[in-house]
Amino acid sequence: MKFKLFIIIGCILILGAKKVEIPYDTVLMIKAGQAYKYKTIATGKPNLDVIEECRGHCKWMVTHRMSHEGFSGRNARLAAKYPGHNFREIVATHSGYTNDPEEAALQIFKQWRGSSGHNKFLKKSSRIYGFSIAHIGSRWVAIGLMSN
Repeated sequence: MKFKLFIIIGCILILGAKKVEIPYDTVLMIKAGQAYKYKTIATGKPNLDVIEECRGHCKWMVTHRMSHEGFSGRNARLAAKYPGHNFREIVATHSGYTNDPEEAALQIFKQWRGSSGHNKFLKKSSRIYGFSIAHIGSRWVAIGLMSN
């Protein structure tokens, strides 16, 4: 089976004095999170290292079951690069019948909002974060990593 990671189209964000190209799948997730007015997105900044960890795990989740498997490794790699950051992770799957990635991203955040644990993480302030979403068949998978 083929899966889609939305990497063709990106978005240029200005972070401080630096221009950073953010992958399209991450931009979709940021927009969806902004629609729900989550503090994590309002207070933090997208980080390419965190985004790459998200994209790698999202690609894995497309062909495997959704899980937090390997989080300790992702956390260790990021913590080594960003001392003093405490990372948390959220994952989701959505089996809706949409081929629209924007709608899928909104549905993922709707699921996270309905879960007290996921919602709690997203309501917290963050310093840096990353998101990714991928699609296979009628199933969407997503991941978010954020630090406080």
